[in-house]
Amino acid sequence: MAKKISRPKQLLLDYQECGSIDEELTLSIATRNIYLMGDIDTKSARRVISTLHLLDRMGKDPIRLYLCSEGGFVSDSKVILDALYSMKNSKVDVIATGYAESCAAELLILSPPQHRWITPTSYLMLHNMYSTWEEPLEMKKKRSRMKWEAGLENRDIKALAKIIDLTEEKLTKKISANEWYIPVDEALKLNMVDGVWQ
Repeated sequence: MAKKISRPKQLLLDYQECGSIDEELTLSIATRNIYLMGDIDTKSARRVISTLHLLDRMGKDPIRLYLCSEGGFVSDSKVILDALYSMKNSKVDVIATGYAESCAAELLILSPPQHRWITPTSYLMLHNMYSTWEEPLEMKKKRSRMKWEAGLENRDIKALAKIIDLTEEKLTKKISANEWYIPVDEALKLNMVDGVWQ
């Protein structure tokens, strides 16, 4: 007779078979904490998303995603955001610790309501995320890319403006002129976060 293995234990065995159990994942499983420190890119997004889904399948206890990042690739932050909204069993608290800049700040602000936190000494920074792309292209391709990015930027500004207490026009002005550094008290006042994580 085959020995029956619990679902969480089977999930761990599946990960071990793939060779993808490491010290960081073991720590995440034990504490239900995920750390996204540094650049947001395909590799970090894949790690965060796979760990989120694993922990979600393992139980209903809350998951904490600690975020300390200067940003990175907007597309990879959007994939993480989609994963946060797809959780079936667990709520995920997203906690900015130190700083969350660029697409990392947007990831925090657009995270599920009631689960967006900032530590007392942290700050956020928003800016125009689509205007810094400078890879040389043929003019026609460059115009097409700029039009596409303008559409993405408008979509993101609409999404942010729905959450924070600024009009689309004021938000556009703030992020278009410069990098907008946002301390804890301002982030709370503008509804960018739900509270201070103690």
